Amino acid sequence: MKKIICIIMAMIFVLIPLSSCDSAGADGESQASSDSKAESNGTSATVSENISDPYSINNSEDERITTKNDKKAFNDGRISFEYPANWKFTEQKVEDGSTVYFSEPELGEDCQLSIYITASELYVRDNTEEEYTTSLSEDYTDVSIKEFTKGKIDGCDGTKVTASYKSNGTEFIRIIYDNVIEGVRLYNFDIVYPEAESETYEKIFDDIIASVKLISQD
Repeated sequence: MKKIICIIMAMIFVLIPLSSCDSAGADGESQASSDSKAESNGTSATVSENISDPYSINNSEDERITTKNDKKAFNDGRISFEYPANWKFTEQKVEDGSTVYFSEPELGEDCQLSIYITASELYVRDNTEEEYTTSLSEDYTDVSIKEFTKGKIDGCDGTKVTASYKSNGTEFIRIIYDNVIEGVRLYNFDIVYPEAESETYEKIFDDIIASVKLISQD
């Protein structure tokens, strides 16, 4: 009798590991099947967040953009204007607003218009000429303020600053329209282009600014 019990116990100890191996194999096959399905659907079993910088996305099919002859028109319900049809549009959203970028395709951020839009209640005060000089000098050399005056965009007042500076040996022109307030919104316009290309890009940016319409909040 004792010999029979010992035989039964030995069989149990042998069968338990085999059962565990079968279970693990089934789980492995299930996981492999899931991975295979994911791959066949063009997805990955591991999902990573895609974070893009403001210059990496070209939203050429964005519904806010329409084409008019040799120009494109942007209208997002807050602002509208026209710009060259071959320029690239990108956007960066931040906690208290958003910035839209419109850049010449070859020069990129060295020749672009950026517009920051936020709530007018966040307005504090206008910077002084010295503060603009100090701020630009943190990143560039040979900073010179060419113009510091009141400017208008679509009939709304703001501070207009025209400056020149050098970056990596290249001289740039920078035009800023700061704290342009229309209703509940505050707009900051920032234009930059190489000084050597002024004859070409000064008129282009003048035409863009002239076409701007600040859309009132109903």
